[in-house]
Amino acid sequence: MDFNINRINHITVSCPPEKEKEIRWFYEKVMGFKEIEHPSALDQQYKVIWYDTPWMRLHVDLTPPFINVGLSRHFALEVDNIQKARQHFSSHKVTIKEDVAVPYCHRFDVVDPAGNYIEIMELKDKKKRAVA
Repeated sequence: MDFNINRINHITVSCPPEKEKEIRWFYEKVMGFKEIEHPSALDQQYKVIWYDTPWMRLHVDLTPPFINVGLSRHFALEVDNIQKARQHFSSHKVTIKEDVAVPYCHRFDVVDPAGNYIEIMELKDKKKRAVA
């Protein structure tokens, strides 16, 4: 290749417009993401919320029609303590789904108010980066 891929810039998840309040609670209060301003030109065609994190941006698309793709499309967040992460989501009464066991990590899924899955994972060997 004549170019490098540097990092993931953003991920977009979908949400029905009537769930905006719940989705804001989830990503701002539970996940701790900070909402940032998006280009106003997008407002002509989209209803979106942008969040910034230390490692990527998350775009929540509230533009109809909403199609829930569930588990087949998700993003994964690597954590340093899976038990504390599980306790955190449980304390916020966030739906937790157990996932298939794999040899390189411990993991479970959480589900946001729009039904989007987020895989929460802790590597068993912290020196190795998992590609899943």
